[in-house]
Amino acid sequence: MKRSYAIALAGVMTALSVIFLMLAVYFPTGNLACYALTSVCLIPALSMRSRWSALLTYAATALLGLFTGQIAAVLAYVLCFGLYPFVVKLTEKWPPLLSFAVKLIYFNGMIVLCYYAAAELLTEALLALPLWALCLAGSAVFAVFDFLFLRIMQKAPAFLERFLKK
Repeated sequence: MKRSYAIALAGVMTALSVIFLMLAVYFPTGNLACYALTSVCLIPALSMRSRWSALLTYAATALLGLFTGQIAAVLAYVLCFGLYPFVVKLTEKWPPLLSFAVKLIYFNGMIVLCYYAAAELLTEALLALPLWALCLAGSAVFAVFDFLFLRIMQKAPAFLERFLKK
């Protein structure tokens, strides 16, 4: 990928990520979906093998997210949803069961961290649940998210190659 394409892609994906991050901050009913979409915004750069572009998108989104004034919301992006595509890319060549186990441990570790360190991220209804129930329910939702995320990541290179050739 040409350097100018990588920079432009990082700019566009940063803009989309910041929009989804703002939506997650200001519309709390769909915040997990918006956070998931911030993860999806890193896929084009990672699938085109432009890790610097993906890192630039991640860092710029985190810095611009600080302008929301919601440090806890940006923390969710920085620790969990922004890093998740990099974890997926790191474990993609591993055996599928081991890869899923590592991602599940990472996800549950972030749930525990958010549960204790940043309780503001979780609604009061979720805080009323015991931590084990939250991890169990979260793991089920994570399994679906991981499945969909991997499918998008598999289809992205062909789509982007066709799109960028025009």
